[in-house]
Amino acid sequence: MTRHPPKLREVLPWLALGPVTGLLAWRMCRCFRDGELLLASFYALAILGFWIDLIGGSGQALAELVQ
Repeated sequence: MTRHPPKLREVLPWLALGPVTGLLAWRMCRCFRDGELLLASFYALAILGFWIDLIGGSGQALAELVQ
């Protein structure tokens, strides 16, 4: 199966969750729908880690990544 670039109308509803969480959640659902459960679980862990960093670490890991 060939992958096509996402259309804005596919991604736009997910961006209501925020830019990072929205894109990760969109990819997680795409992988889950395509039967790639292991990859979908990695996206779920990335979402969880992102929110743990924002809540508990005041975004330190994200700030270091941006610098």
